[in-house]
Amino acid sequence: DENISAAHLWLGRHRVFATDGSSAQTPDTPDNRRCWGLPPHVKPGCGFPVVPFVGFFSLLTGSLVRLVIGKKGTHERRMFRAGSGFLRTDDVCVGDRGFCSYADIALLQRRGVHTVFRLFNRESDFRKGKRLGRNDHLISWTKPVARPRGMSKREFRRLPDQLTVREIRIHAQQKGCRSQEIIIVTSLLDPVAYKKDEVAALYLQRWEIELDFRHIKTTLGMEMVSTKKAVMVRKEIMTYMIAYNMIRTLMWRAAEKGKTSA
Repeated sequence: DENISAAHLWLGRHRVFATDGSSAQTPDTPDNRRCWGLPPHVKPGCGFPVVPFVGFFSLLTGSLVRLVIGKKGTHERRMFRAGSGFLRTDDVCVGDRGFCSYADIALLQRRGVHTVFRLFNRESDFRKGKRLGRNDHLISWTKPVARPRGMSKREFRRLPDQLTVREIRIHAQQKGCRSQEIIIVTSLLDPVAYKKDEVAALYLQRWEIELDFRHIKTTLGMEMVSTKKAVMVRKEIMTYMIAYNMIRTLMWRAAEKGKTSA
């Protein structure tokens, strides 16, 4: 990813990273249970501890750039916040509704990082705000009263009182499924530089990360790890990720040699 040319970047100028959360099961040992606990309503001896994690994948190469492994009860947004430090100015982060929060959009925007998320837990009214086109407008969000879990009072006070975002409504059609209405929230505010259809198409590529995690968990066999100590579970997961990246590197080199897409 560090060696790709401008011709590979989105619109010729942006690196794009997709983020999502997933999990893996571990053997039901006292150490693993103490670190990650059992799923809700599961009694000891009747299930397996579940390790949560959030990954950041390059949308271009499919490589895993950052992985944050959480503890028992760690919310995906906290892991996302902990892992997003590698993002640079003009990078674009694409994520599902679980990552769409006022605080995280504002924090990334302060660093010059753009976001393309699916709207979550807010009502959208396209009759309000500044109209940019059909199902496309700018709207001002007001800072929430409640401070997000895991964010310090000082960080929360530094957030702006108002945040201007762009909302785009699309109807996504997957083969064999009904058309689904999706509202995308983005900090890419310029409708000329970032056309509605281009932003919508970028968000829909987020599905690729679901396939990336499937490759790791199903194809490579990480749905259930084998180690019995929490410290070794973390090492085993990272070993799977290294193996996945090595395969992705070979795929990218082959694609470049054959002048095709990875």
